[in-house]
Amino acid sequence: MIDFDNFPTFSEEHFQTWTNELTPIEEHKGYLVKRDDKFNLAGVSGGKVRQCSKLVYDNLDHILNECNGGILTAAGIPSPQSCITSAVAKYFGLKCLVTVPHYPDHIKDSYRVNVSLAQKFGAKVYGVGNPNISGPELDAKKLDEWTTSNENYCPTSQKCSRSRDNSRGDRWKWFVYVRCSNGL
Repeated sequence: MIDFDNFPTFSEEHFQTWTNELTPIEEHKGYLVKRDDKFNLAGVSGGKVRQCSKLVYDNLDHILNECNGGILTAAGIPSPQSCITSAVAKYFGLKCLVTVPHYPDHIKDSYRVNVSLAQKFGAKVYGVGNPNISGPELDAKKLDEWTTSNENYCPTSQKCSRSRDNSRGDRWKWFVYVRCSNGL
């Protein structure tokens, strides 16, 4: 169970202790099984939590100084990536933006739990009208087209730049893009 009330916050000591814990290996029916499900961040568990945390930690100065203190992920509705990325962002005290495919309201989808958890962790979640799963670049373009508020959010690919020009000025700050599922 996720412990929202006692969610840890980043400190160098906590991070090093937490991420350097060895993942247990157990024997089941003669096979050795690596139990990444035992690695967790206050109830959000799995090897991708470790991977995403390490990716953010390794780039934390860059994210804080050059990316407006924020990260973005583009995830599928059933994917745990939105929950994982937003939990890691909360841990590090970062802003988080999640893009997911937009489905009409009449479509019921029991897999939206991860998106709901991402919101509970404080992420801003946008359903984008990108009809193809073509990644965050098109999602970002669609989001840019549809968003007219003055929030300082704008996603990029692997790295970020300070700002960009558009018809609304350079109010958009670039976020570093986190892709937890495809390795570091």
